[in-house]
Amino acid sequence: MKLVNDFANRSLDKKEQVRTSDARRYLVRLGIYLTGLPAGKVDADVLQAILLLCEVTNTSYKEDSYRTVRNILRLYNTTFQIGVLLKRIVGSTPRSSGMTPRKFFGIYFHDIVNHFPQYYRVVCLRSLLAEKEERHFGALRSIAKNTSSRKPDNVIKTCLTKLGARDLQYEIHEGHCSFDMQDALISKEARNLPVAQNSVFSWEFIKSSPKLWQVHMERIADYILPGEVWWKATKAGIEFLDGPGCPNESSAGPYPRHYRQESLRSALMHVKLCWEQVVALVRNGSLNAPIITDHVHNACGDLLEKVSHDLGSAEISDHRARSIPMEINVPETLVDAAAELPAESATV
Repeated sequence: MKLVNDFANRSLDKKEQVRTSDARRYLVRLGIYLTGLPAGKVDADVLQAILLLCEVTNTSYKEDSYRTVRNILRLYNTTFQIGVLLKRIVGSTPRSSGMTPRKFFGIYFHDIVNHFPQYYRVVCLRSLLAEKEERHFGALRSIAKNTSSRKPDNVIKTCLTKLGARDLQYEIHEGHCSFDMQDALISKEARNLPVAQNSVFSWEFIKSSPKLWQVHMERIADYILPGEVWWKATKAGIEFLDGPGCPNESSAGPYPRHYRQESLRSALMHVKLCWEQVVALVRNGSLNAPIITDHVHNACGDLLEKVSHDLGSAEISDHRARSIPMEINVPETLVDAAAELPAESATV
């Protein structure tokens, strides 16, 4: 609590109204502040969660040119790590007064961990955030309150005129709007954060949470299918080549997608087909993938089959939980589409 009070006194501005850009700047300052503390002063999981949150917010406000194949994988890994870390730090029941599990792990947590990287496959997240447009509400409220007669026929004309004049003034005298100015200031402060490294998942975590790990692998199956292109096995665990120094694309796939050419649903269906190919290739020993076990369930969620794998080995031990054979029903159109993916076939 003392660290929180010290940070608040040093870094937080005394503002009556805190905008989203202010919250982003405070998060960056908190990351810089915690990084500068002596080793052992702050919990390692807490520090990593704050730095990952800074990275996710930075990605969310980047232009579309930043949306590369590598950065899509990076967002999948960072949001997954944030979910795991917050569950570990906070637990199933937040201890703060007035904070319930539904509030903390509610819709915002769910959107960041689950949907952010999915949307990022086909669209730039910056275009989905309405912060810049929402600022007009505050400006319109201030204009209507201070410079109009508050009569309906006068308020609309006055607000639109003065709002247009204000935006024009920013363009003439400063060359850009206040949102761009604040975004530049936040980016400048964020340069003092530690340089991001490749995402690494320890063997201890992978073996202790095999189902959770499998869910993550299913979501990035198109990055697993080409083989050891976007990942590698090390002594520490599985390391994904998603850091700033790694290539943005690979000839082995996957390839960038755009909402004008493909819907989100079809993009996610493609990933599902890639996972089915990964499982089939791993089982017959044709593909080395970072999968310890794969659990096969039916439509009702019942476990049909559990298969254990050794990385780098084609030996597979089959443990059947039931005598029901695995059945995957795929529409013929999707099977035809999967057959037309030569660039993403397994070439190990």
